[in-house]
Amino acid sequence: MDIRNLLDTPSVWDILKQSKKPILLYGTGNGADKVLDEITQLDIKPEGVFVSDDFCRGQSFRGYTVKRLADFEKEYGDFTIAVCFASCLDNVINNIKLISQRYEVVVPCVPVYGNEILNSEFIKKHYEKINFAYSIFEDEKSRDVYYNAIKFQYTGKIDILFDMESDKDEAFDILNLGGHENYLDLGAYKGDTIDEFLHYSHQKYDTITAVEPNPKTYKKLCEKFDSKSNTEFINAAVSDKCTQVFLSTKQGRGSTQFCEKTDFSVSAVTVDQICKQQKCSYLKADIEGSEIDMLYGARCVLTDLKPKLNIAAYHRCRDIFDIPIVIKQINRNYKVYMRKHKYVPCWDLNVYCV
Repeated sequence: MDIRNLLDTPSVWDILKQSKKPILLYGTGNGADKVLDEITQLDIKPEGVFVSDDFCRGQSFRGYTVKRLADFEKEYGDFTIAVCFASCLDNVINNIKLISQRYEVVVPCVPVYGNEILNSEFIKKHYEKINFAYSIFEDEKSRDVYYNAIKFQYTGKIDILFDMESDKDEAFDILNLGGHENYLDLGAYKGDTIDEFLHYSHQKYDTITAVEPNPKTYKKLCEKFDSKSNTEFINAAVSDKCTQVFLSTKQGRGSTQFCEKTDFSVSAVTVDQICKQQKCSYLKADIEGSEIDMLYGARCVLTDLKPKLNIAAYHRCRDIFDIPIVIKQINRNYKVYMRKHKYVPCWDLNVYCV
Protein backbone atom coordinates (compact mmCIF):
# COMPACT_ATOMS: atom_id res chain seq x y z
CA MET A 1 0.00 0.00 0.00
CA ASP A 2 1.22 3.47 -0.87
CA ILE A 3 -1.25 5.87 0.66
CA ARG A 4 0.18 8.71 -1.40
CA ASN A 5 -1.70 7.31 -4.40
CA LEU A 6 -4.80 8.83 -2.85
CA LEU A 7 -3.36 12.27 -3.44
CA ASP A 8 -3.94 11.74 -7.17
CA THR A 9 -7.70 11.72 -6.55
CA PRO A 10 -9.89 14.62 -5.39
CA SER A 11 -10.57 14.86 -1.68
CA VAL A 12 -14.12 15.37 -0.44
CA TRP A 13 -13.25 19.03 0.09
CA ASP A 14 -12.06 19.27 -3.54
CA ILE A 15 -15.29 17.66 -4.70
CA LEU A 16 -17.35 20.23 -2.83
CA LYS A 17 -15.20 23.15 -3.94
CA GLN A 18 -15.29 22.09 -7.60
CA SER A 19 -18.98 21.17 -7.71
CA LYS A 20 -20.97 23.03 -10.34
CA LYS A 21 -24.20 22.09 -8.59
CA PRO A 22 -25.75 23.66 -5.49
CA ILE A 23 -24.41 22.16 -2.26
CA LEU A 24 -26.82 21.10 0.47
CA LEU A 25 -25.96 20.07 4.01
CA TYR A 26 -27.92 17.09 5.32
CA GLY A 27 -28.21 17.39 9.09
CA THR A 28 -27.70 19.88 11.89
CA GLY A 29 -25.91 19.79 15.21
CA ASN A 30 -22.29 19.40 16.21
CA GLY A 31 -21.21 17.53 13.07
CA ALA A 32 -22.82 20.06 10.76
CA ASP A 33 -21.21 22.86 12.76
CA LYS A 34 -17.77 21.38 12.19
CA VAL A 35 -18.38 20.74 8.49
CA LEU A 36 -19.72 24.25 7.99
CA ASP A 37 -16.72 25.73 9.80
CA GLU A 38 -14.34 23.79 7.53
CA ILE A 39 -16.03 24.57 4.22
CA THR A 40 -16.36 28.23 5.20
CA GLN A 41 -12.57 28.35 5.54
CA LEU A 42 -12.34 26.84 2.05
CA ASP A 43 -14.67 29.52 0.66
CA ILE A 44 -17.42 26.99 -0.09
CA LYS A 45 -20.97 28.27 0.40
CA PRO A 46 -23.84 25.79 0.80
CA GLU A 47 -27.20 26.77 -0.64
CA GLY A 48 -29.19 25.26 2.17
CA VAL A 49 -29.68 22.76 4.98
CA PHE A 50 -32.22 19.95 5.18
CA VAL A 51 -33.16 17.23 7.64
CA SER A 52 -35.39 14.17 7.50
CA ASP A 53 -39.07 15.07 7.15
CA ASP A 54 -39.94 13.98 10.71
CA PHE A 55 -37.43 16.45 12.17
CA CYS A 56 -38.24 19.46 10.00
CA ARG A 57 -40.16 22.12 11.89
CA GLY A 58 -38.96 25.26 10.16
CA GLN A 59 -36.08 25.66 12.62
CA SER A 60 -32.97 27.70 11.92
CA PHE A 61 -29.35 26.52 11.77
CA ARG A 62 -26.41 28.89 11.41
CA GLY A 63 -28.52 31.41 9.50
CA TYR A 64 -30.20 28.82 7.27
CA THR A 65 -33.88 27.93 7.45
CA VAL A 66 -33.92 24.15 7.78
CA LYS A 67 -36.06 22.56 5.07
CA ARG A 68 -37.07 19.19 3.68
CA LEU A 69 -35.30 17.54 0.76
CA ALA A 70 -38.47 17.88 -1.32
CA ASP A 71 -38.31 21.66 -0.91
CA PHE A 72 -34.88 21.77 -2.54
CA GLU A 73 -35.93 19.30 -5.23
CA LYS A 74 -38.59 21.78 -6.32
CA GLU A 75 -36.15 24.68 -6.11
CA TYR A 76 -33.01 23.23 -7.72
CA GLY A 77 -33.76 19.83 -9.23
CA ASP A 78 -30.20 18.57 -8.84
CA PHE A 79 -27.47 19.20 -6.27
CA THR A 80 -24.59 17.75 -4.27
CA ILE A 81 -25.45 16.57 -0.75
CA ALA A 82 -22.98 16.58 2.15
CA VAL A 83 -24.05 14.27 5.00
CA CYS A 84 -23.21 16.02 8.28
CA PHE A 85 -24.48 13.75 11.07
CA ALA A 86 -23.84 10.33 12.55
CA SER A 87 -26.21 7.39 12.81
CA CYS A 88 -26.30 3.61 13.01
CA LEU A 89 -30.08 3.34 12.61
CA ASP A 90 -31.22 1.13 9.73
CA ASN A 91 -33.98 3.47 8.55
CA VAL A 92 -31.63 6.47 8.50
CA ILE A 93 -28.85 4.61 6.67
CA ASN A 94 -31.32 3.16 4.18
CA ASN A 95 -32.62 6.66 3.50
CA ILE A 96 -29.07 7.87 2.81
CA LYS A 97 -28.60 4.96 0.40
CA LEU A 98 -31.83 5.85 -1.42
CA ILE A 99 -30.86 9.50 -1.71
CA SER A 100 -27.41 8.53 -3.03
CA GLN A 101 -29.09 6.68 -5.91
CA ARG A 102 -30.64 9.97 -7.08
CA TYR A 103 -28.01 12.57 -6.21
CA GLU A 104 -24.31 12.97 -5.63
CA VAL A 105 -23.79 12.27 -1.92
CA VAL A 106 -20.52 12.74 -0.05
CA VAL A 107 -19.62 12.57 3.62
CA PRO A 108 -17.16 15.26 4.73
CA CYS A 109 -15.38 13.63 7.66
CA VAL A 110 -14.57 15.82 10.64
CA PRO A 111 -13.10 14.37 13.85
CA VAL A 112 -15.17 13.91 16.96
CA TYR A 113 -12.25 15.42 18.89
CA GLY A 114 -9.19 17.38 17.85
CA ASN A 115 -8.69 19.77 14.97
CA GLU A 116 -6.87 17.65 12.39
CA ILE A 117 -8.80 16.85 9.20
CA LEU A 118 -7.88 13.79 7.13
CA ASN A 119 -6.95 15.69 3.98
CA SER A 120 -3.93 15.81 1.68
CA GLU A 121 -1.86 17.76 4.22
CA PHE A 122 -2.67 15.17 6.89
CA ILE A 123 -1.56 12.30 4.65
CA LYS A 124 1.69 14.03 3.74
CA LYS A 125 2.43 14.89 7.36
CA HIS A 126 1.75 11.41 8.74
CA TYR A 127 2.73 9.36 5.69
CA GLU A 128 5.34 7.18 7.40
CA LYS A 129 3.14 6.28 10.39
CA ILE A 130 0.15 5.60 8.14
CA ASN A 131 2.18 3.17 6.05
CA PHE A 132 3.85 1.57 9.07
CA ALA A 133 0.52 0.85 10.78
CA TYR A 134 -0.65 -0.93 7.62
CA SER A 135 2.14 -3.48 8.11
CA ILE A 136 1.07 -4.21 11.70
CA PHE A 137 -2.29 -5.82 10.93
CA GLU A 138 -2.56 -9.57 11.12
CA ASP A 139 -4.86 -10.35 8.17
CA GLU A 140 -5.73 -9.03 4.73
CA LYS A 141 -9.24 -8.05 5.84
CA SER A 142 -7.80 -5.71 8.47
CA ARG A 143 -5.43 -4.14 5.97
CA ASP A 144 -8.32 -3.62 3.54
CA VAL A 145 -10.50 -2.04 6.25
CA TYR A 146 -7.63 0.22 7.32
CA TYR A 147 -6.88 1.42 3.80
CA ASN A 148 -10.55 1.90 2.90
CA ALA A 149 -11.26 3.78 6.14
CA ILE A 150 -8.55 6.26 5.20
CA LYS A 151 -9.76 6.36 1.59
CA PHE A 152 -13.34 7.01 2.69
CA GLN A 153 -12.37 9.79 5.08
CA TYR A 154 -10.24 11.37 2.35
CA THR A 155 -12.73 11.11 -0.54
CA GLY A 156 -16.07 11.11 1.30
CA LYS A 157 -17.33 8.47 -1.15
CA ILE A 158 -20.16 6.75 0.65
CA ASP A 159 -20.02 3.44 -1.27
CA ILE A 160 -16.55 2.83 0.21
CA LEU A 161 -18.04 3.10 3.70
CA PHE A 162 -20.77 0.55 3.10
CA ASP A 163 -18.49 -1.90 1.30
CA MET A 164 -16.08 -2.29 4.24
CA GLU A 165 -18.65 -2.95 6.96
CA SER A 166 -18.88 -6.28 8.76
CA ASP A 167 -21.06 -7.70 11.50
CA LYS A 168 -20.00 -7.70 15.15
CA ASP A 169 -20.02 -11.51 15.03
CA GLU A 170 -16.87 -11.35 12.92
CA ALA A 171 -15.07 -9.22 15.52
CA PHE A 172 -16.09 -11.48 18.39
CA ASP A 173 -14.91 -14.51 16.44
CA ILE A 174 -11.49 -12.86 16.62
CA LEU A 175 -11.82 -12.15 20.35
CA ASN A 176 -13.13 -15.66 21.07
CA LEU A 177 -14.47 -14.87 24.53
CA GLY A 178 -14.56 -17.72 27.01
CA GLY A 179 -16.80 -18.39 29.98
CA HIS A 180 -14.35 -17.12 32.59
CA GLU A 181 -13.48 -13.64 31.36
CA ASN A 182 -12.64 -10.77 33.68
CA TYR A 183 -14.15 -7.95 31.67
CA LEU A 184 -13.04 -4.33 32.02
CA ASP A 185 -15.43 -1.94 30.26
CA LEU A 186 -14.02 1.59 29.89
CA GLY A 187 -16.68 4.07 28.85
CA ALA A 188 -19.50 1.75 29.85
CA TYR A 189 -22.21 4.39 29.25
CA LYS A 190 -25.59 2.88 30.24
CA GLY A 191 -24.45 -0.71 29.80
CA ASP A 192 -24.93 -1.43 26.10
CA THR A 193 -21.44 -2.92 25.77
CA ILE A 194 -21.94 -4.99 28.92
CA ASP A 195 -25.04 -6.42 27.25
CA GLU A 196 -22.90 -7.08 24.17
CA PHE A 197 -20.28 -8.84 26.29
CA LEU A 198 -22.89 -10.98 28.03
CA HIS A 199 -24.35 -11.97 24.66
CA TYR A 200 -21.03 -13.11 23.23
CA SER A 201 -19.89 -14.78 26.46
CA HIS A 202 -23.25 -16.61 26.68
CA GLN A 203 -23.99 -14.88 30.02
CA LYS A 204 -20.92 -16.49 31.60
CA TYR A 205 -18.06 -14.55 33.20
CA ASP A 206 -15.93 -14.30 36.31
CA THR A 207 -16.04 -10.53 36.90
CA ILE A 208 -17.25 -7.34 35.26
CA THR A 209 -15.68 -3.97 36.08
CA ALA A 210 -17.31 -0.98 34.41
CA VAL A 211 -15.94 2.58 34.38
CA GLU A 212 -18.11 5.57 33.45
CA PRO A 213 -17.27 9.26 34.15
CA ASN A 214 -20.67 10.92 33.76
CA PRO A 215 -22.37 10.77 37.20
CA LYS A 216 -25.91 10.68 35.79
CA THR A 217 -25.08 7.92 33.33
CA TYR A 218 -23.09 6.10 35.99
CA LYS A 219 -26.18 6.02 38.22
CA LYS A 220 -28.28 4.47 35.43
CA LEU A 221 -25.53 1.94 34.77
CA CYS A 222 -25.48 0.85 38.39
CA GLU A 223 -29.26 0.59 38.53
CA LYS A 224 -29.41 -1.55 35.40
CA PHE A 225 -26.95 -4.17 36.63
CA ASP A 226 -27.66 -3.94 40.34
CA SER A 227 -28.69 -7.59 40.51
CA LYS A 228 -25.65 -8.92 38.64
CA SER A 229 -23.11 -10.72 40.80
CA ASN A 230 -19.34 -10.14 40.70
CA THR A 231 -19.66 -6.64 39.27
CA GLU A 232 -17.94 -3.39 40.21
CA PHE A 233 -18.80 0.09 38.95
CA ILE A 234 -16.38 3.01 39.06
CA ASN A 235 -17.40 6.64 38.54
CA ALA A 236 -14.19 7.95 36.97
CA ALA A 237 -12.44 8.93 33.76
CA VAL A 238 -9.52 6.91 32.40
CA SER A 239 -6.15 8.41 31.53
CA ASP A 240 -2.39 7.83 31.63
CA LYS A 241 -2.11 9.06 35.22
CA CYS A 242 -4.23 9.40 38.31
CA THR A 243 -5.42 12.98 38.53
CA GLN A 244 -8.53 15.18 38.46
CA VAL A 245 -10.00 16.06 35.06
CA PHE A 246 -12.71 18.44 33.93
CA LEU A 247 -15.47 17.08 31.74
CA SER A 248 -18.27 18.36 29.56
CA THR A 249 -21.48 16.60 28.60
CA LYS A 250 -22.12 18.88 25.62
CA GLN A 251 -20.83 16.25 23.16
CA GLY A 252 -24.02 14.22 22.85
CA ARG A 253 -23.56 10.60 23.89
CA GLY A 254 -20.06 11.01 25.29
CA SER A 255 -18.17 12.98 27.87
CA THR A 256 -14.82 14.51 27.06
CA GLN A 257 -11.99 16.24 28.83
CA PHE A 258 -12.60 19.96 28.48
CA CYS A 259 -10.58 22.96 29.62
CA GLU A 260 -13.21 25.69 29.89
CA LYS A 261 -16.90 25.95 30.73
CA THR A 262 -16.83 22.52 32.34
CA ASP A 263 -19.89 20.78 33.70
CA PHE A 264 -18.08 18.83 36.42
CA SER A 265 -14.77 17.36 37.50
CA VAL A 266 -14.05 13.73 38.21
CA SER A 267 -11.11 11.59 39.25
CA ALA A 268 -9.13 9.95 36.47
CA VAL A 269 -7.68 6.50 37.03
CA THR A 270 -5.34 4.27 35.05
CA VAL A 271 -5.96 0.73 33.91
CA ASP A 272 -2.84 -0.36 35.80
CA GLN A 273 -4.33 1.07 39.01
CA ILE A 274 -7.71 -0.60 38.46
CA CYS A 275 -6.10 -3.96 37.77
CA LYS A 276 -4.09 -3.93 40.99
CA GLN A 277 -7.39 -4.89 42.62
CA GLN A 278 -9.01 -6.85 39.80
CA LYS A 279 -7.72 -9.13 37.03
CA CYS A 280 -8.47 -8.30 33.40
CA SER A 281 -8.69 -10.78 30.53
CA TYR A 282 -10.80 -8.63 28.15
CA LEU A 283 -10.62 -4.84 27.91
CA LYS A 284 -12.95 -2.65 25.87
CA ALA A 285 -12.35 1.10 25.58
CA ASP A 286 -14.58 3.68 23.92
CA ILE A 287 -13.58 6.76 25.90
CA GLU A 288 -14.12 9.74 23.64
CA GLY A 289 -10.64 10.43 22.34
CA SER A 290 -8.68 9.38 25.45
CA GLU A 291 -7.80 5.93 24.10
CA ILE A 292 -4.10 6.69 23.59
CA ASP A 293 -3.72 8.09 27.10
CA MET A 294 -5.50 4.99 28.40
CA LEU A 295 -3.03 2.70 26.63
CA TYR A 296 -0.05 4.50 28.16
CA GLY A 297 -1.69 4.05 31.57
CA ALA A 298 -2.14 0.33 30.88
CA ARG A 299 1.47 -0.61 30.10
CA CYS A 300 1.80 -3.10 32.94
CA VAL A 301 -1.56 -4.76 32.24
CA LEU A 302 -0.92 -5.04 28.49
CA THR A 303 2.57 -6.40 29.13
CA ASP A 304 1.90 -8.77 32.03
CA LEU A 305 -1.72 -9.86 31.53
CA LYS A 306 -2.11 -9.30 27.76
CA PRO A 307 -5.93 -9.03 27.85
CA LYS A 308 -7.95 -9.24 24.68
CA LEU A 309 -8.54 -5.70 23.41
CA ASN A 310 -11.49 -3.92 21.78
CA ILE A 311 -10.45 -0.29 21.27
CA ALA A 312 -12.38 2.47 19.44
CA ALA A 313 -10.16 4.00 16.74
CA TYR A 314 -12.26 6.81 15.27
CA HIS A 315 -12.48 9.72 17.72
CA ARG A 316 -9.37 11.49 16.45
CA CYS A 317 -7.99 11.28 12.91
CA ARG A 318 -4.65 9.99 14.22
CA ASP A 319 -6.30 7.14 16.16
CA ILE A 320 -6.49 4.95 13.09
CA PHE A 321 -2.70 4.55 13.02
CA ASP A 322 -1.62 5.69 16.50
CA ILE A 323 -3.64 3.04 18.36
CA PRO A 324 -2.24 -0.05 16.57
CA ILE A 325 1.28 1.40 16.71
CA VAL A 326 1.13 2.12 20.45
CA ILE A 327 -0.33 -1.32 21.24
CA LYS A 328 2.51 -3.00 19.36
CA GLN A 329 5.08 -0.77 21.06
CA ILE A 330 3.79 -1.84 24.47
CA ASN A 331 3.47 -5.55 23.65
CA ARG A 332 4.78 -6.78 20.31
CA ASN A 333 3.16 -10.19 20.90
CA TYR A 334 -0.33 -8.85 20.20
CA LYS A 335 -2.02 -9.89 16.97
CA VAL A 336 -3.79 -6.74 15.75
CA TYR A 337 -6.99 -6.63 13.68
CA MET A 338 -9.32 -3.87 12.50
CA ARG A 339 -13.03 -4.06 11.68
CA LYS A 340 -15.63 -1.45 10.75
CA HIS A 341 -19.25 -1.94 11.79
CA LYS A 342 -22.47 -0.28 10.66
CA TYR A 343 -22.32 3.48 11.15
CA VAL A 344 -22.31 6.69 9.12
CA PRO A 345 -19.71 8.23 9.01
CA CYS A 346 -16.61 6.12 9.81
CA TRP A 347 -17.59 5.49 13.43
CA ASP A 348 -17.55 2.11 15.15
CA LEU A 349 -14.13 1.49 13.64
CA ASN A 350 -12.35 -0.67 16.18
CA VAL A 351 -8.98 -2.29 16.78
CA TYR A 352 -9.23 -5.85 18.09
CA CYS A 353 -6.20 -7.59 19.61
CA VAL A 354 -5.51 -11.08 20.91
